[in-house]
Parts: sequence; C-alpha cells; structure tokens
Amino acid sequence: MSDFAERYARVGSTLLSCLLAGVLLNTLCFALNLGLDAWQARKNPVSAKYGTDLRAYYPGMSAAEIDEMLRVTWSLPALYAPFTGRRLGAVQSRFVNVTAEGIRRGRVEQPWPPDRSRSFVVFVLGGSTAFGFGVRDSETIPAQLESILAERGGSRPPTVYNLGVPSFTSAQERIRLQELLAAGLVPDVVVFLDGYNERVLSDAPLGTSEVEAVLNTGAYQRPSSLLLRLALKMPLSRTLSRLLHAVGLRSSVTPDNTPDPQPLGLSEEAFSERVIRRWLANQEISEAVARHFGVVPVFAWQPVPDYGYDPALFAFDDLTKPEYQPRRRVYQEMARLRESRRLPPSVVWCADLTRGATQPLFVDVAHYTAGMSRQVAECIAAGLTAAS
Repeated sequence: MSDFAERYARVGSTLLSCLLAGVLLNTLCFALNLGLDAWQARKNPVSAKYGTDLRAYYPGMSAAEIDEMLRVTWSLPALYAPFTGRRLGAVQSRFVNVTAEGIRRGRVEQPWPPDRSRSFVVFVLGGSTAFGFGVRDSETIPAQLESILAERGGSRPPTVYNLGVPSFTSAQERIRLQELLAAGLVPDVVVFLDGYNERVLSDAPLGTSEVEAVLNTGAYQRPSSLLLRLALKMPLSRTLSRLLHAVGLRSSVTPDNTPDPQPLGLSEEAFSERVIRRWLANQEISEAVARHFGVVPVFAWQPVPDYGYDPALFAFDDLTKPEYQPRRRVYQEMARLRESRRLPPSVVWCADLTRGATQPLFVDVAHYTAGMSRQVAECIAAGLTAAS
C-alpha cells in the first residue's frame, strides 16, 4: 500500500474512532440524563434550592402533592409570542391547569371567548404572582377574586380570567391588553398586578438579547448556525449544561430573583426614579386604552417580601442584605406618592398587607401562600368597588 493510501487509511480510521466515541459518549449521556430526569422528578425545585420544608406552608397537602404541584409550576411550557416575547402552553395536571389560550383555570372551567351578556368579565394581567406560582388553581388571586365577587352578588355572575404570564412587566401587560381588545375580547374590568417584576426586569421580554444576537447578525441563515443548533440538541450538550448550572456557571431558564447589588448600574435614587417613571407611563397608556373601550382599569400595587414584612418570617433569603435596598426604595417612593395623593385614582395600594404579619405569607422568594393570595384578592375587590 502506498504512503498516500496508508495516510488516508489512518485518517479514516481516526475519524471512524472519533465518530464511534462520540456515539458512545452521547449514548452514555442520554442514559445519564434519563437518570437525572427521574431523580429530579422526585423533588420540587423550591425545596431543592432553599432547603426549606414546605409542609407548614401547605396545610392539608401531603409532601408528595406539594412536590407534584411545584414541579409542574416551575416547568411550565413557555412558548414564543410576538410583541410580548412569550406565552404559556397548555398544561393538564391535578393542581395546575392552563388552556390552549394560555389562561390558567380558576375554580371551574371558564368559557373562551368571554361573553359579557352572560357574565361580568374581569381580566387579570400580571406576572407569576398573578398566575399563582406555588398555589393550586382555585387558590390563585384571580380565582379567589372571582369567589369574592360571586359572594357579593350582582346582575351578572363574575368570570375572572387569569391571564398572568411569568416574567411579564407592565410593558408586556399593556401590549397584551391591546392585543385582546384588537381581537374583540373586551372585558368589563381589567386588573393589572404589578410591583415585583418592575424592579427586577426590564421592559424587554426575556430572551430579547438572544433573539437580537441571532437576527441582527443573520446567524440563523448560516450553515454553521444549523450545525451548532444540532450540536446543542445532543445529550452531551445537555449534560454539560446541567453540570454548568450545578456549579453556578449558568443560570436556569427561570430568572433568578436575587437582587442585583447595583441595578442597571444606577444609584438608588436614579434606579427608583427610572422604575417608577416607566411604570407610570405604562399605567397611563393602559388606562387610556382601557377607558376608550369602556373597560374599567384597576392597577394593584402588590405586596413584596422586602417592604413592610418581618424578615424573621422569610425563610428564602436574608431581607436585611443591602442589595435589597434599591428595590425597597422603589416601594418607599411609591408610598410617598400615594400619601401625597399623586398616584392616579385607579391605583389600588395593596403593598402594606404584609405589615403586622405573624405567620409566613410567601412560599418562596416572591410568591404568595393561599391565604395571602386571598388577602390580595380582597384588596383588589375593594379597589374594584371604588373604581366602578
């Protein structure tokens, strides 16, 4: 055999060995991922992250039921949606159910599209606190608001639609309202539940930077991009991703809500001013649009753990850390605006519900217990009565 033939035979043998090694390694990683999936399915992500026994937060539920509910909640299918950046896919489970339209089920299954001739229609927009992370379908704020309104009676029975989407801010809520109204889906009342995400997230939907990086560079059109996406689908890539996340080198799909020591690189005062100015602008636009369509808007400023809440009751972080102060400053400034009557009349102040609490009101770093959800719903109901 000539030197030329031997050389290419060696190259071919090396390539074949590499290919077989790659197949074997990916097969092993596939099996490893199956085992990891089975292991993770036995625990809930909240207890795993914070090491907290959650049974005291869920009276009447077994540990297995709590695990099941939280596993489903923290693995919701988030799909791309134009303008707002994301929507929820359908979910069917014992405790968390989402329709194909992205609406979380309430006390009972609700008709879609809504019919104002038959019921008093309320839309609730917000992030994961509006959606009801950490509670069952019937315990979310919208579901309990429907119960409260039903108890009060009226010429039409209430139907409250839970349109909360994790990570939404007032910007996405404003756009979502416009989409609904443009489609002819007009409620009697629209409720916006805001506060927490305004201080954590920007107006740009999650994933915007990744989408920009692909579209603005034309990377999606290059063959190399297709090969990269194929490589990222392989079991080996998934295993490496999990290892990086385990050692803290990569964030999870769900945004981490731990405070930024210096949000947006701004001073406390500048950060607070920016957040409040942005929210008031979105609020003013949403109110104008809603009233143009004959819809009563209610803007609920929600309770958060780092404002007016006893840190001793909070098991998920140290609320006295200085990193929380920029966020707290936003609430302090909003409270001053309220006291001086400089907030619009459509704003309902629910932020002080945590004051004087003697038992935990949060089931994780941001989300409410069923009892606290009831209190927020009662606050919104009172504001709705005043606004109507």
